[in-house]
Amino acid sequence: MILISKSKAHYIIENYHRTNELKDIKGSFYIKEKDSYVAIDNTTGEAWTEEFKTLDEVRIFLNGGYVYE
Repeated sequence: MILISKSKAHYIIENYHRTNELKDIKGSFYIKEKDSYVAIDNTTGEAWTEEFKTLDEVRIFLNGGYVYE
């Protein structure tokens, strides 16, 4: 889980389909917004994104423990 800049987040989201050739975009990332966090799970090359209120929620999501209701 790596804290990244907004520009790096945009780069990952725009290029997620190139994960095999751009090794620096594969992994688990997050950015801090004003009142929330955005998590990016690009471990599978699909750039799943979710917004959360707390960093603990980000950790749970990026570690595979988030349950959708």
